[in-house]
Amino acid sequence: MLPASLLAALAAGSASAWITSAVSHRRVRPTALYTTWLVTVAVVAVVTLAPQLHSAQTCGPESGAAGLPRGVAREYSW
Repeated sequence: MLPASLLAALAAGSASAWITSAVSHRRVRPTALYTTWLVTVAVVAVVTLAPQLHSAQTCGPESGAAGLPRGVAREYSW
C-alpha cells in the first residue's frame, strides 16, 4: 500500500503544480510551485495512509501493563 500511496501523492502533487502554473499563465514563482507540490504530496500521502495506519494493530494483548509481572507495572508506571 505504501508504494501506491506515494505514487498517488507524487502524481497529485505534479498535477496540482502543473494546474497552478497553467492557471496563472506561468507568472508564479518556482518557490510557490514547489510549495504547492510539497503540500499536495504531504496531504495526499497522509490521507491515503491514514485508514491503514488507523486500523493497524500496533499493540498485542501481551503489551503494556497487562504483559508485565504483577507489581512491576505499578513500580514503573508514570
